[in-house]
Amino acid sequence: MQYRHVPVRHQTRKLSTKATALVLLGVPTGVYLYKCLMMVAFQSKLIYLPYIPLDSRHEERTPEMSLGMDVEDVEVISADKKKLRGMVVNPTLPSGPVMIYFQGNAGNMNHRLPLFKQMTKAVPNLTIAGICYRGFGSSLGRPSERGLEKDAQAILDWTYRKYPERPIYLYGHSLGGGVAAYLASNPMYGDKIRGVILENTYLSIQDMVTAIYTKWTPYPYIAKYLLWNRWPTKERIAHISCPVLFLSSAKDEIVPPEHMETLYRICKQHQPNSQIASMPKSMHMDMYMADRNLYNQQVAQFLSLNERKTS
Repeated sequence: MQYRHVPVRHQTRKLSTKATALVLLGVPTGVYLYKCLMMVAFQSKLIYLPYIPLDSRHEERTPEMSLGMDVEDVEVISADKKKLRGMVVNPTLPSGPVMIYFQGNAGNMNHRLPLFKQMTKAVPNLTIAGICYRGFGSSLGRPSERGLEKDAQAILDWTYRKYPERPIYLYGHSLGGGVAAYLASNPMYGDKIRGVILENTYLSIQDMVTAIYTKWTPYPYIAKYLLWNRWPTKERIAHISCPVLFLSSAKDEIVPPEHMETLYRICKQHQPNSQIASMPKSMHMDMYMADRNLYNQQVAQFLSLNERKTS
């Protein structure tokens, strides 16, 4: 008996038009929703960048980094027991203003030493306290809005105890401006602060998201409801009772200069002694270099003016 091999035909089913549309739309939509979810879940990683540039965490300061300045390493303990490490420039001066410097969202205080050098050239009797937030430099912990607020309180309390007879100023750059505005607007600390300098500071994190992404993207709407790092500087600026100097880079590529102008207008309504200076050549990070003479003049004049008013 012979058997014949009969080939079997495999029939393939074509996807329907509806199924094809679902695949074509579903995959990119799922990827996009996943991206949105990750931006919400990891927003702190996007806002706080202590690991940029590389080796910023736990970088040791060499003698060359100090640029000939008298620099002392210090440690501050926050209310929730986080060790905050940083430095004081000109720690033993007997008199003159003391400035607490709040940095932006990347790097450590070693990277600000050229700026501190420039500041002390402009104001030779200036003492500068530059202490890293939690999670920055060699400070312990993880950064968050509430955590940085605790750090700011601890740094001011420590500085006030160390220099009880000297006028204390706050200086905040970018993210640090939000930190300084929080501290200066807090009625518990206002009487300890002689003045505030804000450099290239934003209205709020939500306003920064709106500035970066257009209204046709979902990110501004996500930020409106799902941000837990808000830094609402525009709400706090009206509650600062001491004079404020706004230093704005005309060519700022990160924070729109309009943010600084708006902050100034709000502040001026409540604090007539506030001032604003536009730096025509500067970008976000290079004000003290690109507009050196104007920068030196504005900082020195602001400190001197407020010294005379309260003496």
